[in-house]
Amino acid sequence: MMVGRVFVLVSGRSDSPIDLEDAVARREIMGGNNRRTGFTLIELMVVVAILGILATMGAPAFTTYLRRSKTAEVQTNIDSLFKALAIYYNRPIADGPTINATYTTHCTINGTSSIPGNPTPTKQAQTVTNGYGEAQGIAFIVGYSYFKYSHEYDGTQACGNQVGSDAQVYTLHGEGDLDGDGTFSDFTLTVGTGPTNELYRASHLFIQDELE
Repeated sequence: MMVGRVFVLVSGRSDSPIDLEDAVARREIMGGNNRRTGFTLIELMVVVAILGILATMGAPAFTTYLRRSKTAEVQTNIDSLFKALAIYYNRPIADGPTINATYTTHCTINGTSSIPGNPTPTKQAQTVTNGYGEAQGIAFIVGYSYFKYSHEYDGTQACGNQVGSDAQVYTLHGEGDLDGDGTFSDFTLTVGTGPTNELYRASHLFIQDELE
């Protein structure tokens, strides 16, 4: 049985037969070009709503990450303060400006007001205050910082100290107010003396209200 191609005659043009299969194929191609592309308004609104929810969920985590990154300076600066106090403790200090001056070591220094002052959510420049600087022999410089730094001396400023092993000598502080609410976080380091009357520090900082 022979199956041939089907032709139709266009009305008014008997001399122009059209292949039915070609006509159907052209119709499908033309119909495909007219198909809808892109998104409807409802679809766009759904996407925007999802993005808004994700942003709302991620914002607190991002804020926490930023605040925690700002605390990185505390470890470095408190360690620098400890080293400055340890150098001062072992440094010979003269009792006067004469050639026959007597030198003593193991000197401590009283607690000081903090530098650079009350902390804020933005960095502040250091201002040298009582106890820190060349005149006092404590070479502690922090430059710009989010935190304020200070130390407490557990005794009376003196030289020639012969404190016992494991006696606490200083408490060092780094205080911050990263959210600006007036409540300070406190990073504390205790400092004591070892068997050879050398200053040593605790292995870790004690942290209170890290991010407030």
